Amino acid sequence: MCEPGACRDDRRAVTSPYAGAREHAASSRSAKMIEVLPAPAHVAAFRVTGTLTVGDCDRCITEVEARLEAHARIALFCDLAGMRRIAPAALTRDLRFALELCGQSRRFTRSALVTERAWLARLTRFAARFFARTEVRVFAPAERAIALAWASVALPGN
Repeated sequence: MCEPGACRDDRRAVTSPYAGAREHAASSRSAKMIEVLPAPAHVAAFRVTGTLTVGDCDRCITEVEARLEAHARIALFCDLAGMRRIAPAALTRDLRFALELCGQSRRFTRSALVTERAWLARLTRFAARFFARTEVRVFAPAERAIALAWASVALPGN
């Protein structure tokens, strides 16, 4: 038998038209938009889905900084095929971090970007001008595995 009030609460949770809505909203807010992917130790590899937020950028930056502490030179792999938009504050944070790293461009061997969006490819090629010692390539989503393999090649000084 149910304790007083317990059955009524269970029934309300099941029959309510809002059942699960709060849990879904909470899980949507807490879902990671940046996933750190398995890769060789000298490669910072990420998959971005949905909307890129400042918190997501900070997680990515922390990962890149950790790789830079552990290795003389690192590579980057970013799969942005699932990204739908960038929050303006996230774009600002990302650009600020990139500018901070310009003086360390020799520490980045390769950067592989996976996207089908022409504007991201153009932005990547423009940013590559500031990292003259870094090989930068843009890959189509169908070339995801090739992109990661290319970024993972250990170059001298890694």
